[in-house]
Amino acid sequence: MREIMSEDACLIGVDVGTTNVKAGAFTPQGSALYIASAELQVNRPKPGWASYNPADLWGQTVRALIEVSRAIAGRFEPAAIAVSSMAETAIPIDARGMPVYQAIAWFDSRTTEQAEWWANTFGSEFIFARTGLPILPIFGINKLCWIKQHEPEIFSRIARWLSVSDYINYCLCGVEAAELSLASRVMALDLRSKRWSEDILGAAGISPSILGEPVPSSQILSQISAGAARITELAPSVRVVTGGHDHPCAALGAGVSETGLVLDSLGTSESLLVVLDSPMLEPKAAHLGFAQGCHVLRERYLCIGGLVTAGAAIDWARNIFFQEMARGDAYRRFEELAAQSAPGSGGVYFMPSLRAASPPHNDAYSRGVFIGLSSDTSLAHLARSVLEGLAYASYDSLRALRSVFRVEIKQIRAVGGPARNHLLMEMKAALANLPFSVVEIEEAACRGAAILAGLGVGIYESIRDVHRHIEFRESAVHAPAGWAQIYHEGYETVYRHIYPSVRDLHQRIARPG
Repeated sequence: MREIMSEDACLIGVDVGTTNVKAGAFTPQGSALYIASAELQVNRPKPGWASYNPADLWGQTVRALIEVSRAIAGRFEPAAIAVSSMAETAIPIDARGMPVYQAIAWFDSRTTEQAEWWANTFGSEFIFARTGLPILPIFGINKLCWIKQHEPEIFSRIARWLSVSDYINYCLCGVEAAELSLASRVMALDLRSKRWSEDILGAAGISPSILGEPVPSSQILSQISAGAARITELAPSVRVVTGGHDHPCAALGAGVSETGLVLDSLGTSESLLVVLDSPMLEPKAAHLGFAQGCHVLRERYLCIGGLVTAGAAIDWARNIFFQEMARGDAYRRFEELAAQSAPGSGGVYFMPSLRAASPPHNDAYSRGVFIGLSSDTSLAHLARSVLEGLAYASYDSLRALRSVFRVEIKQIRAVGGPARNHLLMEMKAALANLPFSVVEIEEAACRGAAILAGLGVGIYESIRDVHRHIEFRESAVHAPAGWAQIYHEGYETVYRHIYPSVRDLHQRIARPG
């Protein structure tokens, strides 16, 4: 760590997530000085559609930054800022830098037809061999193709397609950039060359200029603009540094930067993230739904499995069971209710595919399932089965991740809001049968972004320097005696057979006629 830093220097990390914007000020030693949060509004004009107003994304970021700026004023001086964000959501802007359309949410399902076109025209192996991604509706190129097909006048005005992180950077300093970890989620980046694929963009009829020049994370873009400094109340000397995709940012913030460690990042969705030295683009992995991409650590890659619906499944169940109860009270009551049932939930199983199947199944038409209901089934059984279903689905992904990518996993570290659900963590620890811990950090993605800001301006010389100066505290999770056997038997005898048993039925439900 550079000795020439002033004692009052700090770093700002922002995380624009699915439901909230978080902004935090951190010391160079990684301690949070202050964290602010601002809620985002998701617009749902039609079933399956979801979007954000770009003005709201920026406005709520400003709101959180003002709160942080005022909290540290007179005590600490920010040196740099970096932004982490959800992936696959992007803002199309015109030549004047003005948004021309809503930001289609990553989980919006209107683009299923476009994903099917890629699958039918090129096939999953062709796409995977270049991008490291499965063919899914969520990826950015499907959103661009949807706009081109359904809103051609809007498409003709698009000058740049900016991920949420890149858009916030643009609002902060006026520089348009395409950070690599987020560019990896467009489904058009050649993962080996880290350049846009001419084959893919040519087939889509999309100019590479719309996507911009890919740049690595932790790169200085510019000093904050005078206008952005004024409205955020940040100092005009603050430098804007590229951040990245929220899951690898959270991994960095939780100290997961080596092979052998897995980050279990839990939020609305769940990401099981493994660090790779190089991408693995063999065809055998193309059909399983795992996604590879560039890490926020330069010259490193990542592979992500996990669940499309994680915290969202808990939220869905909580809302059904305790609709009239305040949100915080309902979450506590839900966990208490689940704890009243014995492991196994009275023979009830839940498959949490509420938005799509998760790896090792690549199926946009999959639906959620309760199975094993009887006249003896209670609310406690249902509540516990939801948590067990999340643990089973995560383990399903973890098993495939280990076998396909041949990674020797030494430890799993969990972060995020659902990691505070101790009962769920015990279930996951029982199934993983590996050292399992919860990282004691308030906002891992924010801290990861702040670390990238520090790397960009030279506060840290390297990732090794980061680990020399930042403490990564964690609490071990131990499953109660006997749970491992119960859950492994439940997985082998029932859970892993649910998806293949109902797959064709869900196809008929989702595609009537």
